[in-house]
Amino acid sequence: MGSDPAGRLRRDAAEALRPYPVQFAYLFGSRAEGRARKDSDVDVAVLLLNGIAEPEAGRIASRCASALSAAAEMGGIQVTVLNHAPLRFVGRVLRQRIVIYSRDEPARVAYESLLGRMADDVEIWAAPMDRALIAAIAAGRR
Repeated sequence: MGSDPAGRLRRDAAEALRPYPVQFAYLFGSRAEGRARKDSDVDVAVLLLNGIAEPEAGRIASRCASALSAAAEMGGIQVTVLNHAPLRFVGRVLRQRIVIYSRDEPARVAYESLLGRMADDVEIWAAPMDRALIAAIAAGRR
């Protein structure tokens, strides 16, 4: 794979994603953070237009992955739909994000502002609960 997957995806994502009901797309994970290994996959998250049920969203994600792979000549692309993802996962995507496609910039900015704040709020109480659970498991309790 080339040395700049983000650049390739930014260059080719509009052509690849325009036929699908994608509002915007992010590169995230190890490729976005610059810590990818040679065998790392390419994590892409998309927000679909409202009202698309989960089974159909999965089919669209698969088609988007294929379209991105073909357009950017890049294998190993995995597409996750943010509409149906847990809030903590959405927060992780937003912290790592590189915008590769946006059909509607004002909507993208509003989404990032609202969901970013919500994810931060959840993290405030969830992180200590995670640590307590890990400590309990390590101590042999459940």
